[in-house]
Amino acid sequence: VIMIPASISPATIGLLLLLFFAKNPVGKLINDLLLFVNDVKGIIIAQFVIGIPVGISYFTALFSTIPRSYDESALTMGFKHVEILYRLLTPMIKEYIVAGYILVFTRVLGDFGASFIVGGGILGKTVTLPVFMYIVNQIGDLALLSISIILYVSSILIIMLVTHHVEKLWGFK
Repeated sequence: VIMIPASISPATIGLLLLLFFAKNPVGKLINDLLLFVNDVKGIIIAQFVIGIPVGISYFTALFSTIPRSYDESALTMGFKHVEILYRLLTPMIKEYIVAGYILVFTRVLGDFGASFIVGGGILGKTVTLPVFMYIVNQIGDLALLSISIILYVSSILIIMLVTHHVEKLWGFK
């Protein structure tokens, strides 16, 4: 069930979320209280739904590579499950955890469909960079489109640079 959003287009996920918040009585009540549709909070929910399958599949595969003998040994020494996670397993794979967060972040950073549909693409309020590039392309302003593409690529390069410096700072391989 968690992996279903990975096989559905982001625009369809946005439409499903919009239908939930606009037509479903429970979703409508939630939206009336918290205002998700045409708001940044809706974009965050949409991007969470888009990113969660990527994160779960990555982290499930990552933690399955750790031999169970570590867990079993720690349990016999009196560690609790949460202690095993934070004191034993996390330090062993910290660089891969950071890589997983970056993988999920870059996946949702490039989302257009769900963000546009749930957020509404309201200039100055709910426009993400991919949505902005779409709007500028529709207007036909090639200079502004070029600048936004440069900003988009620059943001990816900045993420890569920050990741590299964090890796060096934290002593990753």
